[in-house]
Amino acid sequence: MTLTLTTQSAASNLGTPLRGRFMLLPEVRSGGMGEVQKALDLQTSQFVAVKRMKLSGDQLRSKASFEREVEALEHLDHPNIVKSILVDQDESGRWFLAMEWIERNLETYILEKGHMNWARFAEEIGDPLLRAIEYAQVSRNLVHRDLNPRNILVTDAGVPKITDYGISKVLDDRNAWMPVAGRTFVDARTAGFSPKEADDRVHSRRRDCFSFAAIGVFCLVGRRINGDDDLFVAMQEAPLPDGVRPVIERALSDDPMQRPVDARALRMDVDFH
Repeated sequence: MTLTLTTQSAASNLGTPLRGRFMLLPEVRSGGMGEVQKALDLQTSQFVAVKRMKLSGDQLRSKASFEREVEALEHLDHPNIVKSILVDQDESGRWFLAMEWIERNLETYILEKGHMNWARFAEEIGDPLLRAIEYAQVSRNLVHRDLNPRNILVTDAGVPKITDYGISKVLDDRNAWMPVAGRTFVDARTAGFSPKEADDRVHSRRRDCFSFAAIGVFCLVGRRINGDDDLFVAMQEAPLPDGVRPVIERALSDDPMQRPVDARALRMDVDFH
C-alpha cells in the first residue's frame, strides 16, 4: 500500500467524525513515528484507536512505518494480535488506521499488578504471546522486530495482544527480506528488549525470540528494564525454574546462532505445559 503525505494534526479534527464514523476524543498517545488517538466508533459504540503518521521528524520514515503496519495487520488474524478495523483517508486526504482500543500495555499492567511467577506468566502472557509470534512467523513469514512491553497491550480480561508492527518485515522462503522501496529499519531497536546487532536478514526470526525472552524476564522481576546492561542484571534476579533458565539464557545470547531459530522452536524448548 502506498500513501500520500499530507499535513494536518490529529487535534485539529477533535470532535469531528472521521469518515462520518469515528468520533475523536481528547486522549492522544505519541510514539516514535506515529500518534494514536482514542475515538468512539459510531457504528459499534466501541472505543477504537486511530493511528496516524507524525507530522514532525522524518516524514518518509514515518510513512514507511505506517505502510508496514497497515500491510501487516491486513494479513494477520489472531486472538493475541490487535485487530485492524479500517484503513482510510480523512477529508483532507490524510491516511489513518483504526484498530481496537485497549487501555493498558504490558508495562503498565505489570508495574500495577506486580511481578509474576513463571507458572502465571506462562499461562497468562507467555504461551498466548509466543503462539501469536509463531503464527506471524510461520503462517505469514512476518517478523515483528520490536517486541517490548509497550508494544503488547493487555485487555481488561487480561488477554495480551501484540501491536505496533511499524518496523516489521516479511521474509521470503529463504529467510531473506522481500524487496522494499524507501526507508529501512535494520538498526531500529529498543534497548533491553532487542538484540544489540543490526538485523542481518539471516537471523530475523531469532530477534523475536530474544525479545520474547526479555519480556518474560521483565514480567518475572516486575520492574522496568533500563537498557542492555540492566537486562543482564534482571536476568539474574528473575525467579526462573531450573529447567527454563537455560532456555531463556540461550534466547538472550549475544550470539544469534545460540538463540532458537524461530518462535516455534522456542515454544518447544520452553514447553509451557
